[in-house]
Amino acid sequence: MNNLSILEKDVDKIIEKLKSNVLQIALNNDVQELFKYKDVMENNDYYYIEKVIDVANLLNSYIVANDDIHTIYLFNNKTNKIITPWGEIYNKENFYDTEWTKAYNMNKEQIKILPKRKIVEENLDYFYYIDIDRDIVSTVVTMIYPLELLNTFDFEGALVININKEVFDFSSINESDTYNNDFFYILNSDGTIIVNGINQGQQISRSLINSIIESQEAKGYLIKDIHHKKYLVSYSKSRDTGLIYVNAISLNSLYKQVNCFNIWLIVLSVIILIFGVVFAYYISKKIYNPINDILENLKFKIDKNKAKKNELYVISDVVSNILEEDQKLINLFEMNEKAIRQSYIMQLVRGNCEKINEIFNSGVNMYCTLVISIDRYNSFSKKYLYKEQYYFKTLLLKTAEQVTANNNEGIIGAGSLLNQDKVVIILGLTQEGFVDSLKHITEEIIKQTSIIEDFTISIGVGNIYKRKERIRLSYLEAIEALNYRIIAGYNSIIYYEGLKDNDRADFDFVTREKHIMNYLKKNSYEDIELSLIDIISEIKNKKNVSYESIVPIFYSLLSRTIEYLLEANISITEVFEESYNIFRELSEKDTVEDIREFLLYIYKNIIEYQENNSVKDSKNIKQVVELISDNYSDSNLDLNWLVDKLDISYSHLRKIIKENLGITFINYLNNIRITKAKELLIETDDTVKDIAIEVGYNNTQSFTRYFKKYEGITPGEYRDIREG
Repeated sequence: MNNLSILEKDVDKIIEKLKSNVLQIALNNDVQELFKYKDVMENNDYYYIEKVIDVANLLNSYIVANDDIHTIYLFNNKTNKIITPWGEIYNKENFYDTEWTKAYNMNKEQIKILPKRKIVEENLDYFYYIDIDRDIVSTVVTMIYPLELLNTFDFEGALVININKEVFDFSSINESDTYNNDFFYILNSDGTIIVNGINQGQQISRSLINSIIESQEAKGYLIKDIHHKKYLVSYSKSRDTGLIYVNAISLNSLYKQVNCFNIWLIVLSVIILIFGVVFAYYISKKIYNPINDILENLKFKIDKNKAKKNELYVISDVVSNILEEDQKLINLFEMNEKAIRQSYIMQLVRGNCEKINEIFNSGVNMYCTLVISIDRYNSFSKKYLYKEQYYFKTLLLKTAEQVTANNNEGIIGAGSLLNQDKVVIILGLTQEGFVDSLKHITEEIIKQTSIIEDFTISIGVGNIYKRKERIRLSYLEAIEALNYRIIAGYNSIIYYEGLKDNDRADFDFVTREKHIMNYLKKNSYEDIELSLIDIISEIKNKKNVSYESIVPIFYSLLSRTIEYLLEANISITEVFEESYNIFRELSEKDTVEDIREFLLYIYKNIIEYQENNSVKDSKNIKQVVELISDNYSDSNLDLNWLVDKLDISYSHLRKIIKENLGITFINYLNNIRITKAKELLIETDDTVKDIAIEVGYNNTQSFTRYFKKYEGITPGEYRDIREG
């Protein structure tokens, strides 16, 4: 099933990447603003059109960045509008591509992937009214992502992603394949053929599809007749995407390969036999000499001091060396035996039960899987070298196996190391009623490993099953249970059985987010801390909130914080190190408490930076006032002139003037100039032209225009009124 695994891995990777793109698009402010419109009549204002263009540009940017994507539509079910990446907006009824809407309306709680199709058939009546440069007749595979799945947002609609058909091209697999009659299919969860392979002559029957769908196994194989030929049909059901991958291999080709291998094996055996006879003859010629010759050879080859001993001592030394080498071989064999045993266990968790009798005896009739994870693994991996990490994990595995071996409840345990932070233990049970025993074993594992002060562990416990084929399901359940460590915390034991009823994290987080941003503006660290404590408490009070419901909440808060910094003209690199990636740091947090501490660290640094900047701003605004007061008569005085005098950016200078003086720079400067001009009009007989130049205006027209704007009358009228 190697080719099938490659295909599944490649396609699942693409689908997961597209899901990530959907989440990023949904988090975009412009998209969220657009979904606030609930009435079509609201769509006529300029602000709405501007948001549509921004969202279209966003969609287009994802198309440009990802060669796998052909087009993306954003559908708002409340307004019945479809936005394309070309900046167009359609009523759903008038859109040229609406085949996907049926699948969306049938089920808004599940991601759907449609079979290969053309976006627009060339025989449609309105085909010639569509932009000639637009590729709308290509063959694509369409993924429909209902936005109702995003619990954090009140969205009704869908993101429709048309994927280029080349993404599902099997040519690279088929070209490297040994079998000419090998072909592939990708099916939806209901058995609909999404994509079929190169060999189009071999059509898969509906009965075969039904057999695969009805199978309870995630992976397996069947032997079926297809066009009067025997085929080995292997399949794999993706847990992540819900797709089913099918590969059929002609048994005739397979038999030919087996026969070739048998012939090759016979030839090799004959060669080895001949070589063995020759080698045996050579050895027999070497050992036929008397023992004296052997001793002389030994004395010649060993250390000179040892050679002076009598023959018995020489033989004793040689035998000791042989025994020592033999012990080394025994140790090597034991290591290999452990490695082989662990490989059998890994086969079990992957769904292959052929070697189960090598692990458990026939008395075992129930199975349960534990997955043990090292807490704070990112810190652990940075602290210890890879070899040291391996020793710790081996110690953890031995401890867990020893605990299960010491129980008297008829439980047999066998384990293996997994990648990175995890160890898996498969428990074989010989009788009913082991819930209490499981609890005792998991608690004892926690207790025994607590002696190791370098780390703590959490344990995910899958359900107990009677069928050996369900070992993999129990393993996947244990992995999923570990995701709930985000709420349960470190050093916890989490049973999948207790996670049946999940709550949704459906509280008003948008309001909380606004509050936190307001507290950040006021530099109120204490209020932010209290708000985060309330959010964490509310999440914990919910019953078994899923990991997928919690994480987007904090990503949204972090995104809003970044927007706040950008609006405040604050660069992230000014607050943190240049290489600091706050989204990556957030993704490495395992519990909500870790996330809270991380966010408090972020806000503390931002507040300290803002407070330091506030002192600088006070000093800068004082200098600005002095410079304007001393140089208002200079006609070249503007913001760029002030930037040259001060160590400050143009945008920040404009911002602090507005915030501290209450008006813009140009209004402040004109107020000073007009005030001085009024004094000169009253106290001197200078002409209006001379006064204009004296207070900083280049010509009389500009002076008169600004004077009338601020005073309501011209300079001449002002002088006449004051003199009259």
